[in-house]
Order: sequence, then C-alpha cells, then structure tokens
Amino acid sequence: MSGILQEHLGTIHEENEFSSDEESDWLGQDNNAGQDSQGHQQGFTAQTNPGDAAGEPPDRPEPPIIDISRLADATSLDELKLTWKFIEAIRDASLDDEHSGLNKDQLRRLRNPSVNKVEEELSDPDLRASLDLYISLGNSSGETYTVVRDIWMRRHPEDKILSLDEVKKRAMEITGIQEVAHDMCPNSCCAYTGPLKNAQSCPHCKTSRWDPNKSTAKKKVARQKFHTILLGPQIQALYRDPGGAKAMEYRHSLTEAIRNELKATGDINFQQDFLSGSAYLEACAKGHIKEDDMTLMFSIDGAQLYESKQSDCWIYIWVIMENSPDKRYKKRYVLPGGFIPGPEKPKNVDSFLFPGIHHLAAIQKEGLKIWNAHKQKLVISYLFLLIVNADGPGMTYLNGLVGHQGKMCCRLFCGYTGRLKGSHYYTANLRPLAYDRPGSNHIDVDLRRLHQGDKIAPSVRYAEELEKVIRCRNETQFERVRLETGISKPSLFIGLSPNRILGIPESFFMDLMHLGALNNPTLMMELFTGRMPYDKARDHPCTWPWAVFWGKDNEERWEQHGKAVADARHYLPSSFGRPPRNIQKKINSGYKAWEWQMYLYALGPGLLYDCFPGPLRIYWRNLCKLIYGMRIALQYVISKEECEKGHVAIVEFLEEFEELYYQRMSHRIHFCRPCLHGLTHIFPETDRCGPLGCFSQWVLERLIGDLTSEIRQPSNPYQNLSQRGIRRAVVNALQSMYPPFDRRTQTSRPELPPTQIVESATGFEFLAGKDKRPKKLKQEYVEALESFLSKQTNSTGPTTQPVSLDNLSMRRHGRLKLPNGQVARSRFTESSASRVTRNVKVIISIINSTPLAFVTPYSEPDIALLEDSYNTLWSVYLEDEKLEVIEASKIQSVVAMVPHQTTDTSHQRYFLVEKPTFRVSSFRQDGSDENSSGSDQGSERAE
Repeated sequence: MSGILQEHLGTIHEENEFSSDEESDWLGQDNNAGQDSQGHQQGFTAQTNPGDAAGEPPDRPEPPIIDISRLADATSLDELKLTWKFIEAIRDASLDDEHSGLNKDQLRRLRNPSVNKVEEELSDPDLRASLDLYISLGNSSGETYTVVRDIWMRRHPEDKILSLDEVKKRAMEITGIQEVAHDMCPNSCCAYTGPLKNAQSCPHCKTSRWDPNKSTAKKKVARQKFHTILLGPQIQALYRDPGGAKAMEYRHSLTEAIRNELKATGDINFQQDFLSGSAYLEACAKGHIKEDDMTLMFSIDGAQLYESKQSDCWIYIWVIMENSPDKRYKKRYVLPGGFIPGPEKPKNVDSFLFPGIHHLAAIQKEGLKIWNAHKQKLVISYLFLLIVNADGPGMTYLNGLVGHQGKMCCRLFCGYTGRLKGSHYYTANLRPLAYDRPGSNHIDVDLRRLHQGDKIAPSVRYAEELEKVIRCRNETQFERVRLETGISKPSLFIGLSPNRILGIPESFFMDLMHLGALNNPTLMMELFTGRMPYDKARDHPCTWPWAVFWGKDNEERWEQHGKAVADARHYLPSSFGRPPRNIQKKINSGYKAWEWQMYLYALGPGLLYDCFPGPLRIYWRNLCKLIYGMRIALQYVISKEECEKGHVAIVEFLEEFEELYYQRMSHRIHFCRPCLHGLTHIFPETDRCGPLGCFSQWVLERLIGDLTSEIRQPSNPYQNLSQRGIRRAVVNALQSMYPPFDRRTQTSRPELPPTQIVESATGFEFLAGKDKRPKKLKQEYVEALESFLSKQTNSTGPTTQPVSLDNLSMRRHGRLKLPNGQVARSRFTESSASRVTRNVKVIISIINSTPLAFVTPYSEPDIALLEDSYNTLWSVYLEDEKLEVIEASKIQSVVAMVPHQTTDTSHQRYFLVEKPTFRVSSFRQDGSDENSSGSDQGSERAE
C-alpha cells in the first residue's frame, strides 16, 4: 500500500557531527523486433502494433489522399467553393507567393538564419541595457518604459538607452519575429486573405472594407485589422542557445528509448506522453517524422476579455512538442499564433487562420533552416502537425463537422448516431420506450463492443462521406446529406501535405480538459441539484431521488456540503493549485475548470458520501466509477492494465447512468449529453495518442488568462491584446536565444552544504528552514530509530559497528523538495493558518541511506468503503501513539488528508486526496499498492 503520512524531516548526527552518504535513425530496420499483436480490452481494441513501431511499416493502409482539384471542380455550392479555394491556396503554398506576407529581407533571413553567437549581436552595452529594461518591465505600460528611461538618462546622460519604438524595432530585428497584419470585416465575419484578398466588402454582411473617415482617393484605410505571428522565426530562435537546443532533443531520445524497449520486449507497458501513442509511432515508422524534424500542436479557443460586456475573441497558439512535458508548456515554448478580434463570432474562421496555416504549409514543403547551437550546424527541419486541439464549439471550425448537437455528433468521427429530441440529438445508448423517430430509432448500443476492432479507419470513411457532401447541387440536398454524414464543410487542414499531418480527422485529438473538468462535472451537478431542464408535463425534480441538493427540504444539506468544500481548502497543499470554493455559493458565478476537477475527482468521493445515505448510495457508487476512470485518465503516465480497468469503469458508469437517470424515458433523452459519449473514447484514444492530459487545453487557457490580464486599453482591447501577444513572442524569443535575459533563471542561490542534498541524483533537496544546531533525541525518537535499525540489520545483515543511540542528535529540517516539484513540510515549520503540506505518500524499502524522516502512520483504509467506492475513497485514521522512521528519499508525493464522517465514531477519519495528474493509489487485499514495484508499502506520520 502507498503510505500516507505526516512527516518530520531529520538528519541523524553522531556526537553533533554530520554523517552524510551522499543517435540512431528511427528507420534502422529490424524486421524481427517485436511481434504483431492486438490487445483486446473490454469495450475497445488496443491500437499499438509493436512490430510497426519497431521499424516495419504497419499493415493498416495509409490515409487516403484527397484529390483536392477534382473535388473543388465537382463542387456546386458557393460557400463550399470558397472553402476549396482556401484549401487549394494552402496546398500550393510557397514562401515566395503573394500570400506569404514576407518582404525580401524577411524572407532572406528566414531562409538564411544567423549562425553567429548571440553574444556578438548583443555586444553593444546600450542595446543590452535597453533590452534588459524592456523585458524586465514585463506587464507595465509603454509609458512606464519611457519614464524609467528618462530617469536613467538624466542620471547617466552618456548612456544611449533606446526609445520604446527603437527597442521594439531592434528586438524584432534580432529575433526575426514577424507580425503580419491583414484587413478584416469590422463585424468579425471574415478576413481579407487568400481568395478574399482583393474583396472590397464583406461577402456576409456587405459592410465596406474601407473606413470612409480615414480613406482618401490615393490611400485606402481598412476599418479593422487582425494580426498573425509567423511560426518559422519563433522556432528558429528556440535553437540559438546550446542548452535550449539540447533540451529539444527530448522527443528523439525518448523515441529511441521506446524503440529499444519494443525491440527488447515487444510491447510498451506504460503510456507516457504522446511518444507512446500508436499514431506517433506509426508516423515515425513510415519515415514521416525524423530526428531533426519537429512536432507541433495547434490549439485554438475563445476568450471573453471582460465579464461585464460583450468582448469575445479567438486566440490560437503553437506548442513545440520536442521538449519534455515539464518544459513544453512554459511560457517560452508556447508560441502565439494569431488573434481573431470580436465581439461577434467569425463566420469564416478559415480566412483568419489562413495566414498562419499558409506559412506552416510553405515551410513544411521547403523545410525550415535552423542553426542548431548545440550541434553547431545548420539543419533542415520539416514540421509535422501532430495535434490539432480545441473545445467542442471551436473544433467544428477546424474539422468541418457538424458539432455536438448534430446527428453524427462525435468529434472523432466514429460513426455514432444520436437520438433526436426536439431539434437536437443526444447520445442515449438505450432506445427509449414508446419512441419512434425516423433516423433515431436504432437498437440499443452495446458499449462493451462500441470501439472494438473498428471496421473502417475514420480517414477512409471521412473521404467517402466528403464525396457525398461535395456532390450536393442545392441547399436542400446539402442539409439532408450534412445530417446523415456529419460533415458541413471540408477542413482547411486538408490542404497540408499528407506526410506532414496524421490525417483527417485523425489529427483532431480529444480535449480532456473541457470533457473531464467542465462538461461531465456540470452534468452531474445539474442532476444532483435538480437544475437539469425537464418536461414540466411529465417530469419534476421532486420525483428524482438523486436530486439530493434540490428543494427546501435539502437546503441545509446543500449549505453544509458547500461549507465542507470550502473548509477542505486548509487541508489541500498549495501544490494542488487553486482550491475549490464553496460550490453552494459559487456554482452560478464562474466555477473554474480546475475547481470542478478538484471538487469532483479529488474531493467528491469523501464529501459526497454522506449526501447519498441508505438506498441513495447507489447514485454515489455510480459516480465513483466515473471518478475512478477519470483519475486514471488524468495521469501523465498510464499503464496498460490501468487503461483496461479505467475503460471498464467508464463503461459500467455509462450503463448504470442510463438505467438510473434516463430510464429509457423519451422526455429524458437530453440527460444523455454528447460529453457522455466522449468518455467512451478516452482510453482507446489514450492508446492511440498517449495520455490525453499531456496535451489538453489547459496551456491555452493559461495563456489567455495571462494576456487578458495584461490589457491596458479598455477602449481598444482587441488591438491591445494583439500587441501583448506580439510582445510575448518577442520576449520569448529573446530569452530563448539568450537565457540571461530571463531573470528567473539567473537568480543565484547560495551553495548548499553536502548534507542539504537528500539524493541529488533523483531530485530530492532540503530547502531553507532547519534547526540552527542538532538536538538530543527524545526517547520516543530513540525507540523508533532502534526499530528502524533493527529492521535494516535483519534485512541486510550487520555492515557497520553498532552505534550508541545515546550519542545521537537530530537536526530538524522544515522543507523537502521532491522530484515531482512538490515541497513537503515538517510540522515544526508549518503554521496552523497555512494549508497543510505535511501529509505525504511513501514507498518503504530497506536501504542503508540517510537522511531519515520520523513519521506517524495512518491506518489501513476501510476495506468496505474502498470496495464500495470502486477504489476511490481511502478512509483512514491517524495512529497517534505510533512513531516510525523512514528514509526521506522514499517520499513519493505530497497528498491531502481531509476530515470526513462515517459510521465509525471511535476515530476522527480522513480521506486521501491526491493531486489530479499524479499516479493514483490502488489498494490490494494483501496491503500492497499496485503501482509499486516490489517494495514494502506502509503509511506513517512523524512528530
């Protein structure tokens, strides 16, 4: 079992003295490496083919190459014709064509990147000082820069600090970052790009392109512009520093490690990052991704700049997937792509995306020249667009499908058919009673066989169905075919080279953030609070036994539950991020995605247990199956066994959900929202793409939050947002090229004495906060240490002379940094007002090493509750009279232990809360943890 404990960190001393211990090519063919196999799991078929990934091309056919010219010529409808013109321009993209947006000097620089040391370009001390000032002022206004510069110049008139405009210009010259501005409709209908480049008015609202108050006969001024930040120069900047270039070798080196594992064992035991996904491995095996190539993620989402007024806009980014996950989503590696101003929703998103996608297509063909400062040579990198991501509404703009309310509602184009209620379709698997709607009256869907051995690849079916849409001759025919196929238009991404993308729709990955942290939690709470819409003639929340927070009779329960959620804040370590607020008070006022995730999947089993007493406990048990599956899905590393168990839990949850809530009633079809169907794809997609939490929308949400908080001009927020994004791109590039510009990496730290390092090779480190001098051990500590040393002797045999414990003393340390980045505290440095950070999970094994931690254990979990909750509610109590010793390096993570009430009144019980995305505990009857590897497990706490 994984130990859950409250630790007290100490270094043992004898007579007050410290006693410290302290490139191969992917296509190098190996035809015998691994055997073809299929892992059949309950409800889906594993896609990874070890033989393929080891070097042999897979047996599955290549995605069909869509004949763009033929389909464009066959198209009759005007709107679809325009889409094909954009796609053809992407297919024919070149850096030399009229759409590139680059002048001759910019193009020359892009094709001939500088090979000089960055220090040489920054040799002018005045330029260096100006850039330091520009970067360090961060989110301050331009006026602040001017004021500080004036003060500096008055004190040092001999210095030549650049003006704000001058420093911006020089920064863009040094980095090569280019912004491209294009005209757009002031109503956000479309942008004047690609085939609309010469349009004089908006084809949708007919508004003139030109501002009548500013335009003259000689010069026309557009009413509004939007900005695109080209990708190529941003990528080139990342490789100008040797350290940064070396860090970008993560993908290739780990790919080689996976290849070697496949050759040795014929299988992959853990899904770790996208690199373990069958889609990526197959692309490598086909030679589409090589050592110097680069993999990308494209992500787009909408943002509301101001809560109090209409201020919607759209932002898209590029994420460089070459770095390890702990670096990949840092600001420096999240590259702004473009900004689509509002406040209205765009009617032709393709026209806004066109400049950025055209630039990508051009450098995919030509290759991007990069000076690799680590290898000290020029390389040509071909960019592979691996992931295209967005939330549900945003994805319809990218993949051209009908969206979540259509008959073919699945964003992964799996062929699932919804059931009609009103004008919308829902994903009810069981056929309703007394229901006869043409096109929706199909038999029950067997979830256990839904994704088992897919008959036809999505890309093949997509190409076949797209043919049907294209051949429509009028709007009536188009609407009928769109309903049956689920395709409303061809995707702009069809224009990209087939060898530089996974395929359509395979490149459009699942978005676990919105699915797991917003859609499904809000669905369940609408049921529990009775806020789900209902048929007033045939239904009412007063008849819903699961609506435990609805009505006046349950007001006290709802208030107490909200207070319990708020009170849990004290017990959640700061490393868990933002704690959920009182849900009873804040559910209608912007409960954030991370709050929902923490509330339902972390706190849910414990805090909701008492809310479903007696016969209502069945609804809680059903919810626990969803929680169990999602806890696994949110991890960054997932084993094959966990994938199987997680999928089984999700399938059982969905089957029971329809029996408990929907109950085959036609007026409750809307209970079965498309987000429930999305759950069935989580683990098949984990096998195909890797753990979905590694590339969800969190990174874009954070960027949106950062940029919108920097807006300083409420009168022109969209223009200001674009300028903040351009500044972000320039600063990112400067800090990538020359890390001393990043003050966070230059913060010096005093050299620590050797005894401060717990286990430097694995990342354990004592931080500030310790006793000034060692103290004599108390008797209870002596007894605990004697027991620990006795176990060591029995396990390994005596290796040293016995030490007299009467001569030992202890120096207490207050904080221990763990390899996962969390910081564990000991009791003597933790104030009662702070969030508790001294509960930890440990793996205990007997190895002769120091420092040690004195701990007090928690009990074994209540087995009945654990089984009843589908292994999600670990209810324990603290064994106060017991003190034990463990090696500090065996601490795995910081956890939370939140008080809760059960039928056991003899102890104050706590339930375990682990941070979502961390490895979850899984208790066995023999007392061991399924996530351990042979070590003894235990739970302790120290004084």
